[in-house]
Amino acid sequence: MPQVLLENQPSFVRHVIADIEWSTESLKSYKDSRKEMSANAIEHVVLTSSVAASKDQINVGRISRGQLPDKGVSVSLGAWLAHEFRTGTVVALEEIEHGREEHDLYWLCVINDGQVVIGTDTLFEDWESAVEYLSGTLEALDAASIGFVGTGARDLQINIDAKDCPSLSEALSKSTAQKAKIRNSASGNLPQTIVLAGVLAILGGGLAWYFLADSFGSSETAAQAEQRRAQQQQRAQFEFEGILNDTGGRAAAGATLKSLWDRPVSITQTRVGGWVLQGILCAEAQCIARYLNTNLSQPTLLRESISRSCETLAISADGTSAQCTIPVQSQPLVMPEDESGLIYENQLQAVLLGDADRDVMLGEFMKIATLGPGTAYAINEPVEYPFRGSRYLPLVDMWNQGEWALTFPMQYWQTVANMLGEFNGVSLSEVSINWGSKVVELQGLYVAKRESAE
Repeated sequence: MPQVLLENQPSFVRHVIADIEWSTESLKSYKDSRKEMSANAIEHVVLTSSVAASKDQINVGRISRGQLPDKGVSVSLGAWLAHEFRTGTVVALEEIEHGREEHDLYWLCVINDGQVVIGTDTLFEDWESAVEYLSGTLEALDAASIGFVGTGARDLQINIDAKDCPSLSEALSKSTAQKAKIRNSASGNLPQTIVLAGVLAILGGGLAWYFLADSFGSSETAAQAEQRRAQQQQRAQFEFEGILNDTGGRAAAGATLKSLWDRPVSITQTRVGGWVLQGILCAEAQCIARYLNTNLSQPTLLRESISRSCETLAISADGTSAQCTIPVQSQPLVMPEDESGLIYENQLQAVLLGDADRDVMLGEFMKIATLGPGTAYAINEPVEYPFRGSRYLPLVDMWNQGEWALTFPMQYWQTVANMLGEFNGVSLSEVSINWGSKVVELQGLYVAKRESAE
């Protein structure tokens, strides 16, 4: 299976696939081939060119259904990159983990005007081989300028102006991931015996470092096999500790929303001369207040009034808009018990929502929706938190994770904060305030018990 794992892979993608087959076809040829692909159990993803002259040339990525997970939606890494960088030429080179290899591989992909260059979206055993292949690809393209992404691309000699290019996880966004999805259309229609066989094949974390064949090669001694297993267990333990601290360290929704009201929301100046507050966006330990200059007031007026409240104050070159960045602190879901700063499994288990808790939370969201116009809510079904090393830590009791969102008039801020504070396992990822309409939008995650742990 061409399933890979990115370093610091975002939680909103579960299955990422790479090294799929790409071709470029005419629109007519693509339309004719769709029935054939379906008949041959092939799923596909399509990319169009950002250049008008080649709009009828369709970039098609194909993968057999047997290589896709039976459940859930997969994201094509090549298509994800292409949707993120729709114009120009972009080279991605990064070391990633592959489910059927015990060592990391290098993923190389070249995007040209929003399409995957044929022959890329490929996994290489070593960096030198990837670089050699890239050299020939770029020579054939003869691109005037090239952008770079991925930690492996930082060491390319041709990457002169951007040595510290972002990693894939930093460069790829949630919105473009939605456009790169591939679903196994046969999911749920397979005979039970086949589904069971697939489940048995992937039980115990068949991804990344943790893939282990049922039998070692004849050249490997029992001692070597035991040593390898010990190393895998250690790496699994390190990963699990990281998951605990990342999850437990998320911002607790109720307490964080209350603190954001105290600072910066309630103390933010809404009008300074002709400068009018448009909105506030809070995410990742900071809030950004956006101002619009409605009557060409001097930027110095705004700077003198609010600069002390801002960590940074950025005013546009034409003096028509400004952004004030304010650092904020949030209360985590779980506080460390000792000086180590680590969060332990029993601490996180204590805040997980049960089915009854989730039903109560849904009911509370529905009550908020009855408060009047400008309200809306969503709670997604939770899915199992992906832990690749579960095979090597069988006693670990993992949990499920889901997304939620809530929109409401600003006047109900404290009511919503108090309500969210009743649920310990609910975290807050983003707060967006439209100051003109006085509407607040919240987005977050929640952690819940698995059915087997009820």
